[in-house]
Amino acid sequence: DASYFSPHVNIAFAVEGATKTYGVRYLATGPVVNRCVTRLQMCCRLIDRVVITGSQAPLDMFVVDLDPANLPEQEEIPLPRNVRWNMRTRFLARQWMETERTKLWSERLAIEELFEGDPDIVRMRKPFTQHFFDTFSMGYLNYAAGQWEAAQIRLQQTVKMLGFIDG
Repeated sequence: DASYFSPHVNIAFAVEGATKTYGVRYLATGPVVNRCVTRLQMCCRLIDRVVITGSQAPLDMFVVDLDPANLPEQEEIPLPRNVRWNMRTRFLARQWMETERTKLWSERLAIEELFEGDPDIVRMRKPFTQHFFDTFSMGYLNYAAGQWEAAQIRLQQTVKMLGFIDG
């Protein structure tokens, strides 16, 4: 039956849709974050615990804090006018793209190192300071414990720290 989707597909659709609900760009569930190395787990911020259709247990929801607004405008690099696109140049272009893709999918690529060393990712993470993470964590723990007033105070403090609405 074509109308059937596995629970994992339903969960993936729900998580993708939740990015709009939370007002964030990148979400991951607890099982995904738990499969990451510790250094990469530290780049993910716990924001909620929810029950999603297709999941038998509540799932922790994590956001990956990246703010693309911190990236500089990229100027468009014009293609050289003297390039003649023929079978050979197309082949060379495809070959170059495949080499670049292979580098990204290499077994040796450590994503956590990109979070610490890639200049663009470092720029996108800059607004999210350790003080922000500590304050948000305290607010989330208050929220999870049902201490609503304390949670509200802490979470409102984090909004002021970033200078923009964080979901």
